[in-house]
Amino acid sequence: MLLAMALLMMWGCEYRDGRLKPDKVHLRSYVMNYFHIKNITLNGVYKEAVAFPNNLVISVYCTYGDIVPGSYSAVDSTPSAYDALCERHNDMSFDKTVYIYAHDIKPTFPAADFVSIEITSSADYDAGHPAGTPLNDLITAHFSSAKPYIDSGYKEYDNSSSLCKFSTIIKNLADVSAEDLVLLGTGDGRGLMALVFDEEPTLEKTHTFTVTMTPDDGREPFTASIDMTFD
Repeated sequence: MLLAMALLMMWGCEYRDGRLKPDKVHLRSYVMNYFHIKNITLNGVYKEAVAFPNNLVISVYCTYGDIVPGSYSAVDSTPSAYDALCERHNDMSFDKTVYIYAHDIKPTFPAADFVSIEITSSADYDAGHPAGTPLNDLITAHFSSAKPYIDSGYKEYDNSSSLCKFSTIIKNLADVSAEDLVLLGTGDGRGLMALVFDEEPTLEKTHTFTVTMTPDDGREPFTASIDMTFD
């Protein structure tokens, strides 16, 4: 009994007829919340990632700032920061009724999109990539976005999690454009991108890698660095 009560408090759902009951919500827009990014952080693994056992992989995450909450109403005509972001992303005609448990992950994406992403090293990587020059052409970017789902009229996606639907994009980082860097993530609000190194360095083995992501809202670029050593 105590465990059941604890679970109810954690989930915040109404309990009726012996079952947890979800909220019935009509959504005008697919994205339920936006958030402002405070900064980015990096996590690196070398020859330890299950999907890439022979590569260096640097994952890019973001840290939350202020939340821009959604109204969750199809008839709310009050202008707001949330409405402006939905309009900007052409996310105004989702028009679906969904059932939401309190513990469901609600589609939540960065309020700012990005103009560019670049990665450099403090050391010489190879003859064509001396210290401080972009390494983008040596890296495959793996990331997700809700933009293809919205642009398809809420029909096309290749992955889903709870209420979140998104497409996975795999590109050489040098080919990633501002058009790709829209509504990044899977909807859980933290992970932005995985950078998979396709080639190992031929010169220095110890590097401080710096990732720079430039937002499209006029703020200074976000930067983060990580030390990595190759065998």
